[in-house]
Amino acid sequence: MCPACWELRLRRVETNQGRGSGTALQTSGLVLGVIALVPMCVAFQIASLIVNIIAIVKAKEPPARLVRWRPITGLVLTVVGVLMTVLVALLGDM
Repeated sequence: MCPACWELRLRRVETNQGRGSGTALQTSGLVLGVIALVPMCVAFQIASLIVNIIAIVKAKEPPARLVRWRPITGLVLTVVGVLMTVLVALLGDM
């Protein structure tokens, strides 16, 4: 394209079109929360706990604010997974 066309393009096209929707961290927290339901998967449970807390703290503006339920749900699932791990560990010793 000619230089004038490039200048017109720069004025008309938004510069950050290549960015994602901004909800990847919240979605990752939810996915890790589901994986954390597997008993004795302590590494995933710790990772899920960290990612979900960070996702909740960073979800202050849209679009992340609109999907804040994802890391909250992931955190609840992580707690359930930790409780199942503790239960399996206690019952496994009997």
